[in-house]
Amino acid sequence: MLTRPENKGKHHIYSDHNPFKRPLKDLDHVSDANTGKCYGETYDELITDPTTQALCEFQTAADGTHLGQFSCYELTQMQIALGCLSREAREKDCNWGTLGWIPNIPKNKSQGRRSFVESGHADSTRLRAQLIHDEGLIGVAGSVHPAQDLHVMISFVLKGLVQLQKTGFTWDLMHNGRLYKGVKMIPFVSFLRVDTKEADPFCSKYLNQNKHIKHLCRECHCPTDQSNNHLANDKAKTQNQIVTLVL
Repeated sequence: MLTRPENKGKHHIYSDHNPFKRPLKDLDHVSDANTGKCYGETYDELITDPTTQALCEFQTAADGTHLGQFSCYELTQMQIALGCLSREAREKDCNWGTLGWIPNIPKNKSQGRRSFVESGHADSTRLRAQLIHDEGLIGVAGSVHPAQDLHVMISFVLKGLVQLQKTGFTWDLMHNGRLYKGVKMIPFVSFLRVDTKEADPFCSKYLNQNKHIKHLCRECHCPTDQSNNHLANDKAKTQNQIVTLVL
């Protein structure tokens, strides 16, 4: 992505076209990814030598797609883009790379496949070889969190990116007609862009939303039967309360 010929100098958002320069402090506006508070504070935290180190922001996204009109299976694509590119450039498909694909495993079918294999039926021999490790066992008898298999797959897809954040990488950076040799790129991930459907299991959110659930709201203690009351002003949930529920 750093060598895409489609991207010219105008598509980068380095301050004064200098990849080493920190964005100005106390800006009275937010223009692009490098003018936000997140970027500035991360620069101050990670950059120790501004003459040789450059902050390399990564923006990630995940979105699911069904495999067919009558299929209950879907794939979630995890993608990555460079934060040093402008928003206009990031809207181009060529500036998004694929980290990996995450399949969903329908619980009912998976448990049925597992039960059939464990029955010892002669026809289950081939199916046994096709079963994914722990398929049909996740969430059985409340032994583990139902999102555990998803998070294992996410860990595998992000393994290389996590390692890259720890070590950084050296790069000969070509920008605006000038070659910066031996630049120490310091990566960080600013956010993961997802819709609610993907965000809920990614965050291990409790997915049951029937009338017996006390609160549907993620932010406050508004009772479920008052969720449609736009004037409700209930007590906000604290971080410690959320952590207790997740753990």
